[in-house]
Amino acid sequence: MSNRSSPFGLTIVDRTGAGPLAADLSARERIDLIGEIWDSIDAEAVPLTAAQVAELDRRLATLDEDIKQGRDAVEVLAGLRRRYR
Repeated sequence: MSNRSSPFGLTIVDRTGAGPLAADLSARERIDLIGEIWDSIDAEAVPLTAAQVAELDRRLATLDEDIKQGRDAVEVLAGLRRRYR
């Protein structure tokens, strides 16, 4: 078992002995781990408030119209490059 303090003053304890602590991983490895954990969460298991559901419904309802108003990223970047050369 190993212990390590986090920057937040918490003590991280590895009770499993199965592998490195998250603090021992590189930044890229920690980001990958976060992604794996995030992907493992079933969206239906995360409760939303009524306000969150209403906001998601509002965004979905306006999605098609909002897309028409947007600009392609390539177009935006080309314009910025012309402007700031």
